[in-house]
Parts: sequence; C-alpha cells; structure tokens
Amino acid sequence: LADATAGLGRDAFLLASLSYGRSRILNPLRSHDTDLLLEALAVLGAGVVREGDDVLIDGVEGRFPSGGLIDLGRGGTPARFMIAAACLANEPVVVDGDEQLRGRPMGGVVDMLRAVGATINYLEHPGRLPVRITGGSCPPGGRISVPPTSSSQFISALLLVGHAFEEGLLLEYEGPVTSAPYVQLTAAELSAWDVPIDFDLHADGSLRSHRVGPSSLQARERTIPPDASAAVYWIAAASISPGSEIRLPGLGVDDAQPDHQAITAFQEAGATISTPDGGLVVRGGDRFLGWASIDASGMPDAAVMLAVAAATGETTTRIHGLATLRVKESDRLAALAEELEACGSSTTIEHDDVLLVEPMKAERASVLVHTHDDHRLAMAFAILGTRRGGLSVTDPTCVAKSYPGFWEDLTRLGA
Repeated sequence: LADATAGLGRDAFLLASLSYGRSRILNPLRSHDTDLLLEALAVLGAGVVREGDDVLIDGVEGRFPSGGLIDLGRGGTPARFMIAAACLANEPVVVDGDEQLRGRPMGGVVDMLRAVGATINYLEHPGRLPVRITGGSCPPGGRISVPPTSSSQFISALLLVGHAFEEGLLLEYEGPVTSAPYVQLTAAELSAWDVPIDFDLHADGSLRSHRVGPSSLQARERTIPPDASAAVYWIAAASISPGSEIRLPGLGVDDAQPDHQAITAFQEAGATISTPDGGLVVRGGDRFLGWASIDASGMPDAAVMLAVAAATGETTTRIHGLATLRVKESDRLAALAEELEACGSSTTIEHDDVLLVEPMKAERASVLVHTHDDHRLAMAFAILGTRRGGLSVTDPTCVAKSYPGFWEDLTRLGA
C-alpha cells in the first residue's frame, strides 16, 4: 500500500508560497484539508498549479499581495496556519469555517500573533472563528512568552511565518509544549528551507525556546515522504490479525514524524516489523498482546488507532497523555469510550487524559459505529472491522479530510 502520502506538505505549501520563485512540491497528500489550504494561499496571491502528483507554487516574495474571505471548512490546521499567514498580507483577510471549525479553539494563535504586533479581531465570539486580520503592515515580531496551549498547531503556525518578521521570532515556553514532536517536525521543515532556526532545552530534555531568524526564502524542490499517521492504520491492521502481512513501500522508521512511535508500539504488542528495500513490512504474530500502559502524548493522531487496537489485545490497556484529544474534530476521548463500549470493550476515562480499554468480550454479530464526523475515528474502527467483522461505520465520506483513498486501500486488503 503506497497511496498514503504525508500531511507534511502543509508546512511546505506555506513556505513555498512565501518564497522567491517557483517551488515544486513532490508527492504531497491530496485531501480536503490540503486542497483548502492551497485554495486559501491562492486567494492571497500565491500561484498554485497541479502537475500530475506534484504541486507547483509561485511564491509572493515574503508578502501576500491580496486579501479576502477564506473559508476553510472544517480544517483546523489550515485555519491556524492561515491566520498566521494573513498577518503577512497587504489587504485585510477574514478567516472562517463551518460550524464544527467555529467551535474549535483559535485563541492561542491569535494571542501570540497579537503579542508581536498583529491586528486581529474576532467577528462573533472571542477565541473562535471568524476572525479579521488587518493587512497592510507586517508585524515586527520579537519575543513571545508562550503559555501551555491546547494544540501544537498554534506554535507551528507562528514558526512558519516568523522568518518574515523584521525582528524574527523568539518563542519562550512557560511550560510543557503540547505535542512537542510535531513542533520539532515544523522546525525541521524550516531548516530544510534554510530558515535560521534553533532551540534550547531544559535539563530534562523538554523544550525551553525556539528562535527563528529573519530571512528570505528561495524556491526549491521538496519531496514529501510517506505519511506515518496514515500508515498507522495499515500497521494496526496487520498487527491485530494473526498471520497477516502488509508492505508499505517508502516508509522508513527513522524520520522525525511523531507517529513513527506507533511502529515500535505495535512491535512491542506482538507484531514483527522489518525494513527491506527502504520500506516497511508488518506481520501479525500468533497473538496480539496489547499494552499494559502506553504514553500517547507524543503521537496524538496515532492514539485513536492504538486505543481501538487495544480492544483486541489480551490485557487491559492504560493509554495516557490524551488531553489534546478533547479538542480535535470531535471529543475523541469521549467518542472512543462510547464506540468501544458499543463494540464490546469496557472503557474508563480518568483525569480527562487517560483511557482504560478492556479486551473485547462478547463480540456482537453486528455493530454500528458512529464516526462523530471524525476521520480518524472512521478509519480506526474500520480497521477493527477487519478483525471482528460485522461492523458498520456512519458517514464514511469524512475520511476525505485526511485520506480520501482510504476505502479503496482497505478494499485492496480484501476487506
């Protein structure tokens, strides 16, 4: 299975749009989120052309010439990125989305941008879309003291535009950084575009600060690697089905994507994983053991699949570090508990960031799983269906948000 390519392209799209010249982004993910982001960049004046599986982007040389209304549907990451990008526009920009996205928090990124000189106003409710960004003058930048945030996307959005500020950007973290591996993934992409960026750590290895120096980006060619977040579903499918095997060409085990941690997790639970010819081969063992305890704080996207897979294990699994799941496309923690119960697995939520998952007992002949309009729930429970059978999911089209070809790839497994 080779069709799932990375959401890492979102960082590259934004950086290419701010560059001098034409960039080619090779093999990016085609999804609802990435399509909306490219459309938004075009509204602000970047040139966007699709050429086969690649995207060509003509950059705006550091400042977007246009403004306007940007509707990002239910795309949380694109919305946060575009609020930051709009601060570099010569004209006013309104960023909005559908009712689901209007319910998601935006105050973190707005507060930080205001702290470095951006003028942003909420048009209806504080902390929520729609927002109006006043164009015409680039924020000077400077130092921001960053409190703990509900999403790493707030920080990534700032880092991606910080190079365009006259003073650059210094982010000093007041506490633990939410989903820090995702922030470091953005920092690595900035380095790939020759943006001067460095970071400091506390004695315990946690992030103390990031500094982004002012710079002018030059166009380049960037190849987007296979997406570990999408690959997790296929790794799980093989792991929970004894004797099965799945090959994932091009997927390595040593890049910086946070969800690569899930590869090791499934190996610990009984799967055999090898890396021939630059890809990954996953074989299900005689038994899927599950986990006694697992920390998912560094891999929040994979956490949904880990929780669902745990229901097929042989022991009660305690998954902790799930606080950010409360503010995703759905309240994923509550939704996981509800739908796992429907599938015959007893669950308990503790302290708002821990989920206990018991092995499934009586597997009912048929079960209907509600996706809560959440792509990751739909895909994770579909994989459970390959193990238990008799499972239906509502609203299957919601997977288009991140992985439009999911159902076709699932069929290729013989499901």
